[in-house]
Amino acid sequence: MWTTGEPDEATSVLANVYAPHQLTVRDKENFAFSFHALRSRELTVGLNRFATDIHIKVPPPSLFYTLCYAPVGEVETISGRSTMVASPAAATILHPDATWHFNHWRPGSSLLCVRIDRAMLEDELTMLTGRPVTEPVEFAGPVDLREDVGQDLARIMQTLWSPDGRPSAIAAMHPLVADRTAQLLRSTLLVGCRHNYSELLESEHTRAGAPQAVRLVLDAIEEDPMQVLSATDAARIAHMSIRAVEKAFARHVGVSPVRFSRQVRLARARTDLVSGDPEVETVMSVARRWGFGHAGRFASLYTERYGEMPSVTLKH
Repeated sequence: MWTTGEPDEATSVLANVYAPHQLTVRDKENFAFSFHALRSRELTVGLNRFATDIHIKVPPPSLFYTLCYAPVGEVETISGRSTMVASPAAATILHPDATWHFNHWRPGSSLLCVRIDRAMLEDELTMLTGRPVTEPVEFAGPVDLREDVGQDLARIMQTLWSPDGRPSAIAAMHPLVADRTAQLLRSTLLVGCRHNYSELLESEHTRAGAPQAVRLVLDAIEEDPMQVLSATDAARIAHMSIRAVEKAFARHVGVSPVRFSRQVRLARARTDLVSGDPEVETVMSVARRWGFGHAGRFASLYTERYGEMPSVTLKH
């Protein structure tokens, strides 16, 4: 646990773990801050406690959502125009393209904040729907932790954080457990919580509702996206002409089979970079493994999708 009575030190720690922000302390004489953190390649979780009321303003972070839950007390969270209260009974989800505010921090309240990687969430959604993500995922309102899905989320968070306010021993000792839990958390949010893609997930326009030929290609890409590096590959798997399979993909998926395969290959490359040992792996070895033969082109595509250079991902 990290503690301080200096607002500047608290600001520095939170900026390092989350994002740059502005911290306003209303009672500097009684200010005290304590912080626990759990970090893995795919997950960042922090438990924040302030002894006095404070206000935090965070510019749009762009690269991640944050799931907020108050095990003790209440904290008002604002994401853009949406104002919600995090409490023991409700979790809030803050959007990466909005300015965030944390207000009315009651003395003694604690706030558990989970960073959810935006690109990984969108990659998961793509695999669930069989369609590329064209608009940001917009979650609707707070999550009631007393209802079924909310209870599932609470249990997942308990896997990461023990009731005594510390990171769980197994997640802290074994980062792979934390990464697997992050994957489960993303899937649960997408399938269980309401958002602007919920109707698509529940409709016939998902992979299950696509024609068999399209499903054959989608299944092949999910199994191994290296099977579909050209329109000819897609046509062979679908048992259709190139023109017919591309037309079917445009209608039911929204992009060509080659572009969809490229998105999945980028996601697989990111997974390898996130988990890779920089002493063993190189960016180009990962790029070539997933069909990207040109270093500059791969770096450009990767940076556009994930907001950082592939070399940065590998070093972290």
